[in-house]
Amino acid sequence: MLNQLERVEKRYQELNRQIAMPEVASDLKQLQVLAQERASIESLVTKYRQYKATFKSLEETRAMLSGGLDEDMATLVKQEIESLESQLDH
Repeated sequence: MLNQLERVEKRYQELNRQIAMPEVASDLKQLQVLAQERASIESLVTKYRQYKATFKSLEETRAMLSGGLDEDMATLVKQEIESLESQLDH
C-alpha cells in the first residue's frame, strides 16, 4: 500500500511540474486536464505526507528513549510516543 501511495505522490509532483511549464500554461485544455487530475489526488497526497511526517517523528522520539533520559523526561517521551502512535492509528 505504501508503494502505491508513493507512486501517487510522485504523480502529484509530476503534475505540479507539468502545470508549471509555460507550454502547458498556454494550452488551457491540457492545463484543465492536469489540474483536475491533480485535484483528484491532492487530499490523498496531503494525508500521506502527514502520515510520513508523523511516522518520522515517532521514529525520532523512540530513538530518544535510548539516550539515557531521566525518569521525568522518559515519561514525557513515552507519552509523546503514545500520542504519535494514536495519530497513526487514525
